[in-house]
Amino acid sequence: MSRRYVIQEMENIVFAAFNKMKTAIGLTGLPLVVSRFASCTKVPLLCYHNPNPSFFESHVSWLRRHYDPIPFALFIKAVTERDRSILPPRPLVVTIDDGWQANIELIPVLVKYSFPILIYLTAGMIGTSRKFWWLAVKQKGGNPQPLKRLPFHEFLKVLHDRFAYEPEKEYPERCALSWDEVYHLRKTGLVEFGSHSITHPILTNCPDDLAWQEIDESKRMIECKLDESIIHFAYPNGDHSAREKEMVKAAGYATGRTVREGWVNINAATDPYDLAVLRQPDNDNIPQLSYALAGFDVLRKCLVKGYN
Repeated sequence: MSRRYVIQEMENIVFAAFNKMKTAIGLTGLPLVVSRFASCTKVPLLCYHNPNPSFFESHVSWLRRHYDPIPFALFIKAVTERDRSILPPRPLVVTIDDGWQANIELIPVLVKYSFPILIYLTAGMIGTSRKFWWLAVKQKGGNPQPLKRLPFHEFLKVLHDRFAYEPEKEYPERCALSWDEVYHLRKTGLVEFGSHSITHPILTNCPDDLAWQEIDESKRMIECKLDESIIHFAYPNGDHSAREKEMVKAAGYATGRTVREGWVNINAATDPYDLAVLRQPDNDNIPQLSYALAGFDVLRKCLVKGYN
């Protein structure tokens, strides 16, 4: 038995035990009390990716009962004006990253519960049969995480040599939304759109010209197709530095969303180009979702950091 296998099994056991603990705490009702207190000045922002429609409906049904989901546009108005009074008592914002094809199946849920969301589109994937690079790696038995640390040109070489992946290669099965599906989502009146780059690279690993292209041209591509302004950007993998923030501003976006864990504080000097999220909950059960919305993970990590 290899050392790597033993470590992985130990990690799996710890992860399973931690999830059970979160479920137990979520069932107590304490997270709802905490989140309602926090909502006096803060807004939780959830980040989904490719949720199963029936599982997503269970989340949406529960969220509708305990929170007041709001459009992203209203949320940002409150952030930029630092005016909590324009929001309902228990505001909640939901975003979805990438633009997966299965997102089209969420329409009945969104309409049934009148539930607003924002989808960040990976512009170069929409309307194609290309494959998200990390999915191609996983399907070949690889681990995408180490690749995220590679300089961009080395990253492309590894994708080509080890995983036979080309960014513009078309595959038999479609991963992303078509433009017609994007239009159908928009027709609900419940879906706003933002940009998530062209090809979803790790921008901090890209040279200046490529990072700018991914940020600026993705905006123009989506605007051309939708004939509307695209002013919200989500950093791929959440990775960004001062350079990327300045590029996002220069390209004409009003916001930049990260995957850094935390609430968005309305009454403080919140940076709209560094928006935090509380959870990426595609597979959470309801007690785990409740736990996350109370910010307990954020508190736990702060305590661990302070202890170390």
